Formats: sequence, structure tokens, C-alpha cells
Amino acid sequence: MSVDERKRKKFLDRKGRKNYEKECKEVSSDST
Repeated sequence: MSVDERKRKKFLDRKGRKNYEKECKEVSSDST
């Protein structure tokens, strides 16, 4: 993993953890 990817991941982790979890829940509820 490149440094740039790692920075982006850290940024997304900090900024979008709740959005990410919400998307995961929506996706999992869609698939059922």
C-alpha cells in the first residue's frame, strides 16, 4: 500500500466512519 493510499484511508476513516457504517447497513439490508 502506498503512502498516498494510507493517508487517504486514514482521512476516510476519520471523516467517514459513520457514513461508511451507514452505507454498509444499507447495502446489507438491500441484499436481504
